[in-house]
Amino acid sequence: MKDALRCEFLEPVLWYGRKCTKTIWSEIQPIITGGRHLSCAKGGYGLDMAEVDSDTGGSLQLEAKEALLPRSERIREAVCGQNGLLAWACLSTFLVFIFGITLGFVAFGKKPLAESNCLYALGGGEVVDGTFPEPRILSAQCRMELRAYIVGPYLKDVKVAIDAAADFFDNVENASRSHVVVFDIDETSLSNLPEWQEYQLAGVPEDDSARRAWQAAGNAPALTPSRSLFNALYHQGFTVTFLTGRHDTGNNRQSTASNLQAAGYGSQCTDPNITESQPCYLQLDMRDPDDTRLASVYKPDKRAQLTARGYVIAGSLGDQWSDLAGTSSAIASFKLPNPMYYIL
Repeated sequence: MKDALRCEFLEPVLWYGRKCTKTIWSEIQPIITGGRHLSCAKGGYGLDMAEVDSDTGGSLQLEAKEALLPRSERIREAVCGQNGLLAWACLSTFLVFIFGITLGFVAFGKKPLAESNCLYALGGGEVVDGTFPEPRILSAQCRMELRAYIVGPYLKDVKVAIDAAADFFDNVENASRSHVVVFDIDETSLSNLPEWQEYQLAGVPEDDSARRAWQAAGNAPALTPSRSLFNALYHQGFTVTFLTGRHDTGNNRQSTASNLQAAGYGSQCTDPNITESQPCYLQLDMRDPDDTRLASVYKPDKRAQLTARGYVIAGSLGDQWSDLAGTSSAIASFKLPNPMYYIL
């Protein structure tokens, strides 16, 4: 008959003042002991062992050590003796096995956050008006990963970028209204997170009419760190202005300006050379209705118009590299994260 090794610590045992957690080992590996059944139990003066013959049912009680032996010797024998070492070897092997299985399930059940299929902003597709990918339904796995990023590190990453900008501008000497800082709007000054949650992150395709309706509603909240920087820059003496890729069609300009004001960015300055009590911005630059140029072409052209009027582009903030690159670039540029889309 093949039995199994069973090492049972039937109650916590005190070893040198450290309480060992109650552990029960049962039926670990048949045939290890060749038909013997070993049991370890706490005795009156130490740890006793009994050997049970599984064929006859008879038993022979064996004292592990005489009671008069030093306690350290009894413990050493019980833990470090041949049977003790075998029990601990089984325990260690089992724990390593369980740990490996656990890691395997975790690795199998969770895809890495950096999987290319889930990097929506770096995905491929048709380029339409300099923007891609066009409306697309994300997989359930990608939606889960993007949600995890957006509700977790996303706003912290935004704050890291804005804090870097604030540190830079705090050290600019002799700032004046001739020094302009250019702010992008979507995912830089205003957040389209509610729109993402309603469409992309919910697996619902979004067409141009839905996007225009969202912008026309003017309900996008401010990215709080960006708004704080905007207000601070104005009070430091800089001129602040907005440069967006939104088209100046229908009531888009009015709804965008109203959204900026409701989000705490003030309104267009009546006189850019006069410091007003409330922060205001120089202008709201938007695309002409028929402008289909890439943002990396359109935005440098708009910045060049500012420099032609005598402004120094002291800084630029955007969530796309195309907000920042090209001619007439700023002295310092700051990129905010955007996990959802990429604009050329």
